[in-house]
Amino acid sequence: MNGYTKEEMFLNSLGDNSFLKFWSWPNLFRDQGGKGDGKEICDLTVIFGNDILLFSDKKIDFNTTKEINVAWSRWARRAIGDSVKQIKGARRWLSEYPERVFLDTKCEHKLPIKIPSKDNTTSHNIVVCHGIEEILSSYNTESSFIFNNSIVGDAHWDKNKCRPFQIGQIFEGDFVHVFNESTIELVLKEFDTTKDFISYISQREILLSSKKSIKISCESDIIQLFYENFNDELGDRSIWSKEFEDTENIIIDKGGVAKLFFNTSFIEKKQEDKISYFWDDLIGSFSFHILNNSTEHKSWEHPSEIEPSIRYMAETGRFERRILATSFIEFYEKALPGQRGTRLCFNPINKSHVYLFLVVPFESSFPSYEIYKEMRRQMLHDYCIINKLLDPKIEYIVGISCKTRIDKQPLSPDFFNEGQDFMFIDVRDWGDTEIDEAQKIHDEYVAHGLLANRKLFMENVSEFPEATKGFRKKIDVKGKDRNLQCLCGSGKKIKKCCGR
Repeated sequence: MNGYTKEEMFLNSLGDNSFLKFWSWPNLFRDQGGKGDGKEICDLTVIFGNDILLFSDKKIDFNTTKEINVAWSRWARRAIGDSVKQIKGARRWLSEYPERVFLDTKCEHKLPIKIPSKDNTTSHNIVVCHGIEEILSSYNTESSFIFNNSIVGDAHWDKNKCRPFQIGQIFEGDFVHVFNESTIELVLKEFDTTKDFISYISQREILLSSKKSIKISCESDIIQLFYENFNDELGDRSIWSKEFEDTENIIIDKGGVAKLFFNTSFIEKKQEDKISYFWDDLIGSFSFHILNNSTEHKSWEHPSEIEPSIRYMAETGRFERRILATSFIEFYEKALPGQRGTRLCFNPINKSHVYLFLVVPFESSFPSYEIYKEMRRQMLHDYCIINKLLDPKIEYIVGISCKTRIDKQPLSPDFFNEGQDFMFIDVRDWGDTEIDEAQKIHDEYVAHGLLANRKLFMENVSEFPEATKGFRKKIDVKGKDRNLQCLCGSGKKIKKCCGR
């Protein structure tokens, strides 16, 4: 990553891990000054469907020799105010000139994915501040800003109105999220998929832009709020607690990041999530070959054509990826050498969206490995449409096929060196022609013994082990900590809820 500052490399690395390379683009350029004279648009731009995340990060040293209000106002104007201006300019350029966005300063290589039209875009504005970690730690319980939504706009850098190390509401067309180095790392490692990150910052915006008075001790307290509150009607997390409805002045102090990491159910969730990163690697492998033009079987001319299909895999959150990765790996390792098989896995959130996994052994009877792979791709397509025929409610199918393992060893990193097939089929608008064709293929597969009777397995899996909603597991707590509010979101003290 030559040419990047230490701070840019830090942010780019987090972006790659959380948003993946197909959608995470550091230091894009605009050709405002003419060809060969590109100007940087933003430090990191994430383009994911209709969502655009704009990151501006700056390292500004805090002058500890000045009176605190003066030092803070000057630092905030440069570190936050100037970043807000950069984001505003980036949003305007992407909106008005989406065809004039390049990867390099010479403006020779265009961005390989499509930027959504301004009418369909949701922008998320994110400022990342460097150079203030130690001073924050000395003024707060941990290296985090304090949040106080009574501070609005330019008051952040007005020496007569500012409140040092406190962040409130900043709007520049849209709400602006402000993080320091420690907290952006915490949040992007905690919510390390595009879906989860957008869900978190959207809920965070609802909280901090409330008309009620909101004061929060640190970023990790917001994360705990997010995990504690579950909206049964929506079937999703809602950072806005029911207790807030009857309270005008809301003060939140949950004990910081130590209390978050203290929860045993949270720890075990992290352990269970480890397998989910296989799904990230699978997306990354497909994306790498598309972006580097090394895909063996292409049905597109430009990466932007296939991007929506790959994005479908990446639209899943961490919990969904855990389920999908577990399903694939269990299936792959269950198939013995020489065996062929399929598994249909329903999307945990939407049962009309499915994933079909196929393993086919490579045998000496094939004239060549190329012919084997061609046959495998055809079988993948056939099994996809057969399953649509058998279950008309299916709307989308993602097909993934690979070679059956040649020995009884579990899946290893060498798996990706063998190459896998990817297929995305939209089957919402099937007519009689498609149904008749699928029926013919179905009958042919049955005649040749290539379609076994399907077995359906149902399993309830919780995001938090042994949990039914949010944090729900017995916690070992001693002393005065037993009087803290339980992290499961019940509103009770730990000793009367999940404590033991």
